[in-house]
Amino acid sequence: MNHGYEPQSKLWKQFRSNLRGITFSAVRDCSTYNTVPHCFACGIIPLALRSGSQRVSLKFESHNKIMHARFVFWLLLLGFWGLLGCSVDSPRALVDDFYRLYLKTHPIGLPTQEQEQAMAPYLSERLLGLIDNARSYQETFKRQHPDDKPPWIEGCLFASLFEGPTRFKVSNIVANSDGTSIVKVHFWYETSDGQKFDWEDSVIVRREAKRFIIDDFVMSGVGPFNPARRLSEELKYRTE
Repeated sequence: MNHGYEPQSKLWKQFRSNLRGITFSAVRDCSTYNTVPHCFACGIIPLALRSGSQRVSLKFESHNKIMHARFVFWLLLLGFWGLLGCSVDSPRALVDDFYRLYLKTHPIGLPTQEQEQAMAPYLSERLLGLIDNARSYQETFKRQHPDDKPPWIEGCLFASLFEGPTRFKVSNIVANSDGTSIVKVHFWYETSDGQKFDWEDSVIVRREAKRFIIDDFVMSGVGPFNPARRLSEELKYRTE
């Protein structure tokens, strides 16, 4: 009478049968283990390796090769993000990257075509169209009034102060019910003689073609030459 229990010899037989031909793949530690048919000797649990056909082979794929492949993958991915012009898909990162580009290129008045091309991944089609129309108007004005100063030939169009900022920090983000976001940006302008000015403007961000873009700049107004305004309204004023 075995009270419903299988004989020990039968259990060992089933256990050995289930072990035969099993291949273990451990992805987490980048190792691959191949186990060939084997047996347990004398009922002892540790595996007894025997000569001949009963053996255990262990194959370990180089951890360094896997890590190198992962490094190359992430390097290519980061490079692809760089080509898109935006490192992270968020309003904060978008505005931060735009003003980093601004400080690098520092456009005076309307951006040149080369500067606009660099800014294009950050700006909406609507805003890019307004900039293009303003440039066409500016060129026409130069031809028709060669002795007069054309519009948008000087100053900063993307922040309140006429001279533009020398540094900035994204300070706050407000999400609107219409899906847009208002990104608050604090700016500083420092002169060579130690004078400092600071102010805060807003940037309107929305989604376009499944990505965040800047659709407008809202200037709070700093100094006599740059009253409170929206960039889109300023560009429309002369071109319409």
